[in-house]
Amino acid sequence: MSLNIDNFRDEYLNTDKTLKEEYLLVHNYSASLCEIPRNITLLVHKDLSFEIKLVWYKYPVLKRLYSINKSNLIPENIIETINEINEIKKIELKELYTTFNGKYVPDDVSHSSIYFNHNGETHSVNMSSYLMGEKLFINNEEKTILKLHNLLSEWKDKLYEGITEIHK
Repeated sequence: MSLNIDNFRDEYLNTDKTLKEEYLLVHNYSASLCEIPRNITLLVHKDLSFEIKLVWYKYPVLKRLYSINKSNLIPENIIETINEINEIKKIELKELYTTFNGKYVPDDVSHSSIYFNHNGETHSVNMSSYLMGEKLFINNEEKTILKLHNLLSEWKDKLYEGITEIHK
Protein backbone atom coordinates (compact mmCIF):
# COMPACT_ATOMS: atom_id res chain seq x y z
CA MET A 1 0.00 0.00 0.00
CA SER A 2 1.47 3.35 -0.95
CA LEU A 3 1.03 6.56 1.00
CA ASN A 4 -0.77 9.52 -0.48
CA ILE A 5 -2.57 12.65 0.64
CA ASP A 6 -5.59 10.61 1.80
CA ASN A 7 -3.44 9.26 4.64
CA PHE A 8 -2.95 12.84 5.86
CA ARG A 9 -6.49 14.19 6.08
CA ASP A 10 -7.48 15.84 9.37
CA GLU A 11 -8.99 12.64 10.74
CA TYR A 12 -8.22 13.60 14.34
CA LEU A 13 -11.09 16.10 14.63
CA ASN A 14 -14.79 15.37 14.93
CA THR A 15 -17.24 17.29 12.75
CA ASP A 16 -17.78 19.79 15.60
CA LYS A 17 -14.00 20.51 15.65
CA THR A 18 -13.43 18.66 18.93
CA LEU A 19 -10.49 16.31 19.20
CA LYS A 20 -11.41 12.65 18.79
CA GLU A 21 -11.49 10.68 22.02
CA GLU A 22 -8.47 8.47 21.22
CA TYR A 23 -6.09 11.44 21.08
CA LEU A 24 -4.52 13.22 23.99
CA LEU A 25 -3.12 15.98 21.81
CA VAL A 26 -2.31 16.91 18.24
CA HIS A 27 0.40 19.33 17.13
CA ASN A 28 0.34 20.67 13.56
CA TYR A 29 3.08 22.62 11.87
CA SER A 30 3.15 24.22 8.45
CA ALA A 31 6.40 25.82 7.32
CA SER A 32 6.65 29.28 5.80
CA LEU A 33 7.95 29.79 2.27
CA CYS A 34 11.38 30.81 3.53
CA GLU A 35 11.81 27.42 5.25
CA ILE A 36 12.12 23.94 3.81
CA PRO A 37 8.55 23.21 2.63
CA ARG A 38 6.89 20.69 4.91
CA ASN A 39 3.77 19.96 6.91
CA ILE A 40 4.07 17.95 10.09
CA THR A 41 1.30 16.46 12.21
CA LEU A 42 2.25 14.92 15.53
CA LEU A 43 -0.56 12.83 17.06
CA VAL A 44 -0.24 11.72 20.68
CA HIS A 45 -2.66 8.95 21.65
CA LYS A 46 -4.14 8.54 25.14
CA ASP A 47 -1.82 5.58 25.79
CA LEU A 48 1.16 7.94 25.14
CA SER A 49 2.06 6.33 21.84
CA PHE A 50 2.42 8.68 18.91
CA GLU A 51 2.41 9.05 15.14
CA ILE A 52 4.20 11.64 13.10
CA LYS A 53 2.85 12.37 9.63
CA LEU A 54 5.17 14.28 7.36
CA VAL A 55 4.50 15.79 3.93
CA TRP A 56 7.80 17.04 2.53
CA TYR A 57 9.95 17.66 -0.51
CA LYS A 58 13.44 16.50 -1.48
CA TYR A 59 15.38 17.86 -4.40
CA PRO A 60 15.47 16.70 -7.22
CA VAL A 61 12.17 14.82 -6.69
CA LEU A 62 9.40 17.01 -8.09
CA LYS A 63 6.45 15.53 -6.20
CA ARG A 64 5.41 15.59 -2.56
CA LEU A 65 6.81 12.86 -0.34
CA TYR A 66 4.86 11.26 2.49
CA SER A 67 6.15 9.61 5.65
CA ILE A 68 4.35 8.15 8.65
CA ASN A 69 6.28 6.90 11.68
CA LYS A 70 4.75 5.41 14.81
CA SER A 71 6.27 4.74 18.21
CA ASN A 72 5.36 4.34 21.86
CA LEU A 73 8.38 6.30 23.11
CA ILE A 74 7.72 9.96 23.94
CA PRO A 75 10.40 12.15 25.53
CA GLU A 76 10.08 12.29 29.32
CA ASN A 77 9.97 16.10 29.46
CA ILE A 78 6.88 16.09 27.22
CA ILE A 79 5.17 13.46 29.38
CA GLU A 80 5.95 15.55 32.49
CA THR A 81 4.48 18.66 30.87
CA ILE A 82 1.35 16.76 29.79
CA ASN A 83 0.99 15.61 33.41
CA GLU A 84 1.35 19.23 34.58
CA ILE A 85 -1.49 20.21 32.26
CA ASN A 86 -3.65 17.31 33.46
CA GLU A 87 -3.24 18.56 37.04
CA ILE A 88 -4.72 21.97 36.16
CA LYS A 89 -8.33 22.17 37.29
CA LYS A 90 -9.67 24.67 34.70
CA ILE A 91 -7.94 25.94 31.58
CA GLU A 92 -8.85 29.23 29.96
CA LEU A 93 -6.89 30.10 26.85
CA LYS A 94 -7.12 32.61 24.04
CA GLU A 95 -7.78 31.19 20.59
CA LEU A 96 -4.86 33.09 19.08
CA TYR A 97 -1.68 34.41 20.68
CA THR A 98 -0.41 37.17 18.45
CA THR A 99 1.11 40.62 18.65
CA PHE A 100 -0.25 41.41 15.17
CA ASN A 101 -3.32 43.63 15.20
CA GLY A 102 -3.87 44.00 11.45
CA LYS A 103 -6.54 42.29 9.40
CA TYR A 104 -4.29 40.30 7.05
CA VAL A 105 -0.94 38.58 7.56
CA PRO A 106 1.80 37.76 5.05
CA ASP A 107 1.15 34.54 3.10
CA ASP A 108 4.47 32.97 3.97
CA VAL A 109 4.07 32.83 7.74
CA SER A 110 4.76 29.52 9.46
CA HIS A 111 1.88 28.29 11.57
CA SER A 112 1.49 25.80 14.37
CA SER A 113 -1.47 24.68 16.40
CA ILE A 114 -2.07 22.43 19.36
CA TYR A 115 -5.34 20.63 20.05
CA PHE A 116 -5.68 18.83 23.35
CA ASN A 117 -8.36 17.25 25.49
CA HIS A 118 -8.60 18.37 29.09
CA ASN A 119 -11.39 17.27 31.44
CA GLY A 120 -13.64 16.29 28.53
CA GLU A 121 -13.17 19.57 26.66
CA THR A 122 -11.07 20.26 23.55
CA HIS A 123 -8.79 23.27 23.67
CA SER A 124 -6.83 24.66 20.76
CA VAL A 125 -4.12 27.27 20.53
CA ASN A 126 -2.88 28.69 17.26
CA MET A 127 0.53 30.29 16.99
CA SER A 128 2.92 31.65 14.43
CA SER A 129 6.64 32.17 14.81
CA TYR A 130 6.27 35.47 12.98
CA LEU A 131 3.36 36.79 15.00
CA MET A 132 3.65 35.13 18.40
CA GLY A 133 4.31 37.20 21.48
CA GLU A 134 5.48 35.08 24.40
CA LYS A 135 4.57 37.94 26.72
CA LEU A 136 0.91 37.24 25.89
CA PHE A 137 1.13 34.00 27.89
CA ILE A 138 0.35 35.48 31.29
CA ASN A 139 -1.15 32.95 33.70
CA ASN A 140 0.39 29.64 34.78
CA GLU A 141 -1.83 27.56 32.48
CA GLU A 142 -0.82 29.63 29.47
CA LYS A 143 2.85 29.39 30.39
CA THR A 144 2.54 25.60 30.72
CA ILE A 145 0.88 25.40 27.28
CA LEU A 146 3.67 27.57 25.84
CA LYS A 147 6.22 25.23 27.43
CA LEU A 148 4.44 22.25 25.83
CA HIS A 149 4.37 24.04 22.47
CA ASN A 150 8.11 24.73 22.65
CA LEU A 151 8.90 21.13 23.63
CA LEU A 152 6.71 19.73 20.85
CA SER A 153 8.28 22.09 18.30
CA GLU A 154 11.78 21.03 19.30
CA TRP A 155 10.82 17.35 19.22
CA LYS A 156 9.06 17.54 15.84
CA ASP A 157 12.18 19.19 14.36
CA LYS A 158 14.34 16.31 15.63
CA LEU A 159 11.87 13.76 14.27
CA TYR A 160 11.80 15.55 10.90
CA GLU A 161 15.60 15.55 10.73
CA GLY A 162 15.72 11.85 11.58
CA ILE A 163 13.12 10.90 8.99
CA THR A 164 14.68 12.91 6.19
CA GLU A 165 18.15 11.64 7.09
CA ILE A 166 17.00 8.08 6.37
CA HIS A 167 16.19 9.11 2.79
CA LYS A 168 19.51 10.73 1.83
